Amino acid sequence: MVIRKAKIIEHDKLILNSHNKVKTTWDIINKESGRNKKREIQDLKVEGKKITDQQTIAGTFNEYFVAIAENVKRQSKNNLIMMIMIIWIVIHISWNKLSINLTQVWNVMHNNKRN
Repeated sequence: MVIRKAKIIEHDKLILNSHNKVKTTWDIINKESGRNKKREIQDLKVEGKKITDQQTIAGTFNEYFVAIAENVKRQSKNNLIMMIMIIWIVIHISWNKLSINLTQVWNVMHNNKRN
């Protein structure tokens, strides 16, 4: 009981004197729950090869996440191009009062997406 009260007083003091009270609170919670230990990846298997060097592991993760970002960027650009095509088709149809088969529009967009 005395130890528990001493911990509470110490925690209160840490939080009150902290510049970042939320971070300090979470640090205390993690420490008390035993989750304050940092986990280090010992090895990583990439394309059948085992990597143990920490710098190489970090670089491998970096390359992976950069590739994801580039793919998302490329897909966003393709989606933008498709949206522009749709807008152009709608404007063209309305200006020329043309009728068009929506299946044909879908097929044109779908074929463009593959390229």
